[in-house]
Amino acid sequence: MSKLKLIFLALLVLLVLCLANSAWSKGKLPEFYPRTFSNEGILQKTEDGGNTLIINATAYKVGHNMKVHTMNNNFASKNSLQKDMEIGFTLHDPTAKRKVITEIWVLPKGTVELD
Repeated sequence: MSKLKLIFLALLVLLVLCLANSAWSKGKLPEFYPRTFSNEGILQKTEDGGNTLIINATAYKVGHNMKVHTMNNNFASKNSLQKDMEIGFTLHDPTAKRKVITEIWVLPKGTVELD
């Protein structure tokens, strides 16, 4: 094989590996996780006795029946949420002025891409 073909083959292998690595985070999620999340972010802190979550510098209220899912538990408590966790979440009414979270999925580190 010529050197040019070897270089091309090496670049092709690197490209495939990079593409496979970018799909890693979503590919390793439990079965009970959705394929995509309408919202993603990093939990910065909780306020108001855990009834308000600050995610990406935005305050969200916790819904009365909010569901929490972790990588090991489909039915977790909101007490399992910790600062700097990466999460996917669903809002009750995304167009409403008051943002209320109805469901949270804890994601592996490195999953959430911030702009």
